[in-house]
Amino acid sequence: MTELPEDYVRVLDKGYVGLLGVYGDDRGKVSPPNAARTSFKKNSGSFTDEQNDRLTHYLLRNKEHACLRHNVMTFEMRMPLMVARQWWKYVVGSNFTEDQLGWNENSKRYITEENEFYIPLSTEWRSAPENAKQGSGTQLPEDKGRSWTQALIDWTSEGERLYGLALQDNLAPELARLFTANGNYVTVQWTTSLNALLHFLDERLDSHAQHEIRLYAQAVEQFFRAAFPVVYSSWDSVRIKERLESKKLGDFSELATKYHDLLKIVRVMELDLEAVSDRDDLYTENQQLKQDLENTKSKSWFARLKGK
Repeated sequence: MTELPEDYVRVLDKGYVGLLGVYGDDRGKVSPPNAARTSFKKNSGSFTDEQNDRLTHYLLRNKEHACLRHNVMTFEMRMPLMVARQWWKYVVGSNFTEDQLGWNENSKRYITEENEFYIPLSTEWRSAPENAKQGSGTQLPEDKGRSWTQALIDWTSEGERLYGLALQDNLAPELARLFTANGNYVTVQWTTSLNALLHFLDERLDSHAQHEIRLYAQAVEQFFRAAFPVVYSSWDSVRIKERLESKKLGDFSELATKYHDLLKIVRVMELDLEAVSDRDDLYTENQQLKQDLENTKSKSWFARLKGK
């Protein structure tokens, strides 16, 4: 694999996500609070950071996302073709395709670069779910997964062999590429507004999303959090609150397996500490968390928590 810049995030066996550029920030001239204040012929520079951040949280809480369309992020990504096609479906579904994003992809109509394929390890194959409509079930036994890994290697090798023969026989590359598999890696440059970005993350970070694209969404989320920490914090708080209010206790348990996530849940929802610490289903992966809460059932501790 080509050597990547230090700040790129590797995804899957041969993929990655990297940030090429950012336009705007949390509080400056090109920011959500500054865009919102334009209606009143004011700007964010006349207000404190705290006031601007409160406005940002108000915008996210009330789904006033138009002010997020001025901020832009550009990514370089390498992903299996099946991930790219699914990604594009949700980008189009954001309804901001004409003026809010750019999507350019390397094309085998014009280039004949060396093929790279996504080959799951023997421990990464998943069974069909009981609900056969979509998604995956449990992990396959490793010996069965090993046989499918080898079968995929054989399949892609044969497709690559035919692809090479087609080119040697002077077939047009745009037709020869039919022999390459759906797991063939493609490189993409994606430019998106924060509005469209949040739509993608809401859809692809969900626990029902396909595992492979969820890994890419998590990498994008890392760059978003670093570039726009105030917008990210407000969006994340709203997302957590919505998930809890929908009474998806499974999501609650998933979020609460990390200590700091549970602290945020308690703070955002203003939950009763006693009630939270009695929820045994939250501690299946973090018994230390339960012990910490048992040792700190006090009003002073909760007051400090809410003030963080």
